[in-house]
Amino acid sequence: MKSGFGSALGSIALVGLVLLLAACTVGPAALPSGSSPAPVATPATLQVSESSNGQTFTVVVGSEVTILLTSTYWQIQPSSDSAVLAVVSGPTTSAAAPSACLPGMGCGTVRATFRALLPGQATISASRTTCGEALACTGSSGAYEVKIVVGPPGAEASLLASPEVICDTSQLDPTPSLTCSAALAVALAGVGSAHPAIVREEFRWGGFCPPGAPCVPPRGDEGIVVLDFASGPPLFIDVSSNPGGIVSASSPAPFPSGY
Repeated sequence: MKSGFGSALGSIALVGLVLLLAACTVGPAALPSGSSPAPVATPATLQVSESSNGQTFTVVVGSEVTILLTSTYWQIQPSSDSAVLAVVSGPTTSAAAPSACLPGMGCGTVRATFRALLPGQATISASRTTCGEALACTGSSGAYEVKIVVGPPGAEASLLASPEVICDTSQLDPTPSLTCSAALAVALAGVGSAHPAIVREEFRWGGFCPPGAPCVPPRGDEGIVVLDFASGPPLFIDVSSNPGGIVSASSPAPFPSGY
């Protein structure tokens, strides 16, 4: 005969399993208005590309870092400290189909994957001398470098310090259907993880207004989210709420200068 204590434990385990399965069915693309941003965890994998040139990324021991560059002329070098960040595969060159590219253009990709072994920091660099058909690289177009800072296992919380959060305090009438927390949550879900640490998250009602020009009064169902990073340019994301309270976001784009 089962004791009451054993039955209670079984019930708790069953409820926990049901809640876990329910949570797994929720996708990140759209969130109900009013929901709060979910905690962000350090990814086990990180992929960087040409757009990451000159940036610094933080991972923890055991993470993998993949560099993917879109020209077969790139030569990816070993990390600056193989004890901290060691190559585990590549560099591998994959040329594009002949029909997709003119000969000599270097169309295709070069990929290499590294694994974080010890706390510390290391640099991944790449170089090329040709930037097209018989076209020599000039300036910084032939140089690539990212810095990888490796923290100890379990250091996710300390590595990802809480960013500054700014919410537009304008009083709109009628009461807005879009909330700051929901706008930030869906914007962050669309940004992904391959970027420097976010230091500032800002929600603004309405959209961009040219300097000195009259602005259209903001509505309570649309706005923008601006993200500032520890390095590199800021991004903005358009966000809106439909009549059913579902919040959606555009793809991230560079924040325009002059606004």
